[in-house]
Amino acid sequence: MKNTLLILTALMLAACGAAERDKPAQSGDGSVLEGGVIKGTDTAVIAIGVREDGMPEVLVDPVIVKEGQRVVWAGPESMTIRFPEKTPFDKNSISTQDAVVNAVVPRLQSDEKQEEFKYDIIVNGVVLDPVMIVRKQF
Repeated sequence: MKNTLLILTALMLAACGAAERDKPAQSGDGSVLEGGVIKGTDTAVIAIGVREDGMPEVLVDPVIVKEGQRVVWAGPESMTIRFPEKTPFDKNSISTQDAVVNAVVPRLQSDEKQEEFKYDIIVNGVVLDPVMIVRKQF
């Protein structure tokens, strides 16, 4: 009986630890992301998933970056990142067949301390329209 209770207790503790490990990290909860930027780096990662209904989704919206930082969109094998109005980058549209798009944020052309850019993530013709905020380096 004593051995059975000991084994059951050990199994329950192991199950609790596994459940805690399986929880996804959320921005602001001590995880490695701050507004999409990996702490201690100059890289923002925008993770893109696709729901069952085909709609793309992102982990962080808006993503907040600074001039000179790298932005990496990682997700479905085939996708397009498009800035339909204004863009901080050289191109309004970047496509990939390799599941990753990356670009370095250039200097802002305006005198504003930050600018907001609406952009589209297009996967299989379905569009999600998150926001990117670019802040000036001081």
